[in-house]
Amino acid sequence: MPRSRRILDTTAEGIVMFDAEGNINSANRSAEALFGYDGAELAGRNLADLFRAGKPARGVRPISPASIRRRPKGLLDHGRDTLGRVAKGGIVPLSMTMGRTRADGPNFFAVFRDLTQAKKTESELREARRLADRAANAKADVLARISHEVRTPLKPSSALPK
Repeated sequence: MPRSRRILDTTAEGIVMFDAEGNINSANRSAEALFGYDGAELAGRNLADLFRAGKPARGVRPISPASIRRRPKGLLDHGRDTLGRVAKGGIVPLSMTMGRTRADGPNFFAVFRDLTQAKKTESELREARRLADRAANAKADVLARISHEVRTPLKPSSALPK
């Protein structure tokens, strides 16, 4: 196995190589694990198959010879959030970067980072913030009531019935 292949197979990000029509010709092990396909199954697919409903996800531009001519050389998309479709039909949040393998070449790559844990952490932080805000509001309410009670004057003892 070539050294570059070993390096690509050990990265956490999923990497796929594809042609101008979006046909995948190779993928690293992380991409196989991320999308739930073995190498041969993934290599036989089109890039569009990796997105929700078999179409590129929101904000993902299709790869075609015409769209390639309109794009600058090098990176085509950098760090775009999208939704991927896994083999068993599930959806996974992803960050995707696409580029050319060579500045003027006909082959491309896409690097996918799984955002599942980041989205889960983000959701947990939002919930913790909501609970903290609720607790702070409850504390402020209790302090306001206590303050009101302390400031309310007591009736003088002469006003009490005998």
